[in-house]
Amino acid sequence: MLNVRSVLSDEAASSLPVSPGDLTAAARIRRTAVEAFANQGDAASLRRIADAAEVSPALILHHFGSKAGLRAACDAWVLDLVAEKVERGEAASLAVSELSGAPTTYLARMLLDGGDRADGLMDALMRLARQYLRSGGDATAVPMDDEIATALVLVVNGLAPAILRGQIDRLLTTPRAVDSTTSNAPLRRYSAASARLLEGGLHPEGRP
Repeated sequence: MLNVRSVLSDEAASSLPVSPGDLTAAARIRRTAVEAFANQGDAASLRRIADAAEVSPALILHHFGSKAGLRAACDAWVLDLVAEKVERGEAASLAVSELSGAPTTYLARMLLDGGDRADGLMDALMRLARQYLRSGGDATAVPMDDEIATALVLVVNGLAPAILRGQIDRLLTTPRAVDSTTSNAPLRRYSAASARLLEGGLHPEGRP
């Protein structure tokens, strides 16, 4: 797997993805912190995170050293979710847009807050997108005369649902939607339409 910490410089909500090996105290703290930071940004306190994770603030400091260390661990974990999807062959845009729950909100808040952390996230996502393109992903569908701009299109296309998720849910939740009873149905509709557009363009048969 891609070492996320090499591209990003220096957990007890049920909506967050949990793997069998991700149940240690440190992992539970990280998952809880992602939700707290997603909802409150830097206003989320270590005490609140500790209470939600049912641990002591001292244990958070033991595992992560500081609040900044905890934020860095959250950044790396959320980006790792994207990296896993890219390594399974998913386009960088879909890998980002198909995140759900707190990781999606976390990404959106991180980018909208701006600053060095937002820049670091964008740089890391760009590296993932360029890695995907160089591995042959979308080679026949996306022009490659400008790799940086092409990678940026993939990243921005993937980030838009993270920032506009509420509007996507509002506009694409209809009684006729496939699997409309599930919370991710609107996002799946958006992702499918986005993929078709990237693959075929607005006028796939040369029609004006």
